[in-house]
Amino acid sequence: TPLDPEQVTTLMSPYIVSCPQNSTNVFTPGNNLFVTQNGTDADLSFNNTSGDTPLFAVFHQGLQQTFVPINNGAAPIPANVSGPLFVDVVNDTSVDNDGTRVAGPGILNIPVANGANATGVPPVAPTTTFASSVPATSESAT
Repeated sequence: TPLDPEQVTTLMSPYIVSCPQNSTNVFTPGNNLFVTQNGTDADLSFNNTSGDTPLFAVFHQGLQQTFVPINNGAAPIPANVSGPLFVDVVNDTSVDNDGTRVAGPGILNIPVANGANATGVPPVAPTTTFASSVPATSESAT
């Protein structure tokens, strides 16, 4: 799954302790996104700075992007996906880029039931949570 520089910087920001004083701030990390599987939904936790604008979760698997509406902080996980997925929150129904991205990416791992996921998300699956960022105790990248 290809990621743009801001997405990579967001994922790496918890691990960057400091940068050399003379370095330039080329890429700025985005808003953190915490993703948890809750049955067939993905619970999304992030700092929503979009007000009442409708938001959408974008599930990235390979070269495929699936946009689904977010309701009450949750989005249905698309059927027929499994393994690791990147998830972004955007304010657009078909475009995920620096201009539309509100939070993310976060990482969600959908277990494969009995070696196949033909029916979509397993009805009872272990919860796997990955965050795009962990609360940092040291300074961020500059």
